[in-house]
Amino acid sequence: MVLLDGLLSRKLELLDEAKAYGVKVTLAKYDVYPATYYYWKNQYQADGADGLDHSVARGSTLKLKPHQECRGLEVLKRA
Repeated sequence: MVLLDGLLSRKLELLDEAKAYGVKVTLAKYDVYPATYYYWKNQYQADGADGLDHSVARGSTLKLKPHQECRGLEVLKRA
């Protein structure tokens, strides 16, 4: 989809610009929250460009804590 490709390329450009000119300056220029930037950066470092594309399913990244798995099993047993 063209729109998603455009958003993905804009995220990548922002990450590159932040690396070259500094995070604070780049975030102010584009009015992006630091939490958003660091989320994108972490996703990119973990999964590459696919990490920035929300249309890509990444089932392997979902990790349940043991207590969450137990709750899920309890629900399944009741059904």
